[in-house]
Amino acid sequence: MIEYSKLTIKLLYANRYRYFIYTYLLIGLSIMAIITWYTHQGLILTIGALIVCLAPVFFKRQFRHPYTKDCTIEFDKNKMLIEIPSDDSKTIIEHRYECIKSYRCTEALNESYLGLYLRDGSRKDYNFDNQDIGTPDSVLTLFSKYIQNFNRSTDNDKVTIKPSLLISTFGTIILTTIGCGWLILLSYMLLQKPKILPIGILGGIFFFLQILSQRKRDEKAYKDQL
Repeated sequence: MIEYSKLTIKLLYANRYRYFIYTYLLIGLSIMAIITWYTHQGLILTIGALIVCLAPVFFKRQFRHPYTKDCTIEFDKNKMLIEIPSDDSKTIIEHRYECIKSYRCTEALNESYLGLYLRDGSRKDYNFDNQDIGTPDSVLTLFSKYIQNFNRSTDNDKVTIKPSLLISTFGTIILTTIGCGWLILLSYMLLQKPKILPIGILGGIFFFLQILSQRKRDEKAYKDQL
């Protein structure tokens, strides 16, 4: 049994970053729309919208940098400690395993998410960025190992894992609904806009390949931690 582990990782303030992206998209697309309205050039809106929407994807690290902070995570057989330094002090967050009712986790590319559902009814969400996922010393791998060790050693309530959205029943319903909507859209294109039908087909295939790939990763991670 592993008694103690420690790692340094980048913590992403996901809510702040999400608000920033929403604001950025709203302002950027609004500016493109105003320019298009004044110049009467629809191509400006198309190209501008593509640039505005794709910039956070291709320059993700630069966009996220102000919203990430190095933190230290320590695990032992009873608890997890998250230490977040600042300029003049540091914040220490402690989660004892017996206070955790269940958890949910996902991994994608070099990002991971850990959601803790505590026995007092509250929830704590942590997003980690720029890390190697699926490795023996990744944050989710270590967390699941210590939780499994805790479950084996305790006679009280166990900590359970929740499936991610993509592999839950609700997520399956959402994906099925989106798939049906895509087929309806393709039918409309076939009848009304046959020239752009290939774009709809390729866009839909790309979207569903990404979703199904993430679903497969989530399903594997879920089964590995049962």
